[in-house]
Amino acid sequence: MCKILAVTSAPNENLSKIIYPTWEEMSRTDKDGYGAAWDSNNGLGWIKSSYSRQLEIPSFCEGFSKASVMEGNGGPLIVHGRTSTNDVCLSNTHPFVDENFALIHNGVVESTKYKNSKGVTCDSELILKAFMYGGIEEVSAHIRGWYACAIIEKTHNKTILHVFRDKWTKLYVGTLDQAYIFGTTENLIENVGGEVIALLKAETYCRFVGNKVVHQQDFESKIATGLGEASRKALGYQHKYMSKKERKRARRYANESSYDFMKDMEDEGMNELDGLDGHRNHETNDINPEDRAFGDY
Repeated sequence: MCKILAVTSAPNENLSKIIYPTWEEMSRTDKDGYGAAWDSNNGLGWIKSSYSRQLEIPSFCEGFSKASVMEGNGGPLIVHGRTSTNDVCLSNTHPFVDENFALIHNGVVESTKYKNSKGVTCDSELILKAFMYGGIEEVSAHIRGWYACAIIEKTHNKTILHVFRDKWTKLYVGTLDQAYIFGTTENLIENVGGEVIALLKAETYCRFVGNKVVHQQDFESKIATGLGEASRKALGYQHKYMSKKERKRARRYANESSYDFMKDMEDEGMNELDGLDGHRNHETNDINPEDRAFGDY
């Protein structure tokens, strides 16, 4: 399965202090691509590489850590390590960036409504297209499969971090200084100095502005029956089909000790805000298929 990490607010100094050790930890199991996106004063910054499986820790990551001083503005940061269920290439590597949106995803999905852009064969792009068109309601209605996601959205007056997971796919929540941090595994959170709280509650969508959760809602996720071996790979299983015992264990594990942000909202006397800004039907721009890419939107 892929690995994701998301932080509601990253430090202003060199972002590689979080990105590089996260890639290093991810590279123990994920060999098919690495990427990150963050909020900057010039828009969304992003970086990604589709690299050879030959290196335990890609030299690209080391070079990024030593040579780059990429600064954020204290906004959200998302980081991804990829285990491919389709073609290994830069255009399939996360984050998927479309103007003011950047997405990372762990899992595997399908959709009858949304199709990939030219040159892209990764199913994760379908989630971004659905989300940009109609938010979590559109994802719930037209995306089937397994997913835990984080999306940065930059509007004209604020930057939003969206985090959501389905019924099956694990996503832990913790704290890092004053920020919330999310990770596929507990190790990812602890590796950068975070403290794990629990698994995020299943079928939950959360929206953050800064370190405050400003909206939470439940939604219905739909299972996919035609994804076969790819679904097992995305969930970390080694065999082609999930046994009845495995399904029962996954269901139980995905919901035990879950964390609900609604209590935080109630403690601060916050009400749910209006719907998402900027959702529209927009085709994803093609990404230059080189081995490495940098972006600053």
